[in-house]
Amino acid sequence: MLHFCFPSGWSPAEVIGESFAGTHADVPGMALPPALTHSMMTGGPFVRYNWGVAYSQDLLRYHKDRNTYRFNPSAPKVYVQVERQLTKGFPEANCAIFIVRQYNLDHAETDWPALLTALEGMPPEGVEYKGIQPGVIDHVRTLV
Repeated sequence: MLHFCFPSGWSPAEVIGESFAGTHADVPGMALPPALTHSMMTGGPFVRYNWGVAYSQDLLRYHKDRNTYRFNPSAPKVYVQVERQLTKGFPEANCAIFIVRQYNLDHAETDWPALLTALEGMPPEGVEYKGIQPGVIDHVRTLV
């Protein structure tokens, strides 16, 4: 069974039945050793955080709809979107539960210098994958 609300940039319908590695195959630089998947299925709980840049506070953004949320240089809005992920394995059932809480940081909570460092150091394939649109990095520079 899969139940998911507010995925950040991906469609649950596209990953049903996929392996963990298959689901993450298009993530640049994400190598998934078999030991990681094994640990997720047999151990935990494990917590990890994922982040992205959003141009709206709307949490319901599927991967194919990502481009409907455009960065507008005339009225720039940039939010850091955080995804808190919790995984807990249940080896007796040969499964794991994956819980995600997604939220946007408000401007006062955002560490703009750290965001700028992350964006400037990101390889081009990461910029494309995360949907960092033209003008965003320049705008973030004005906030530092």
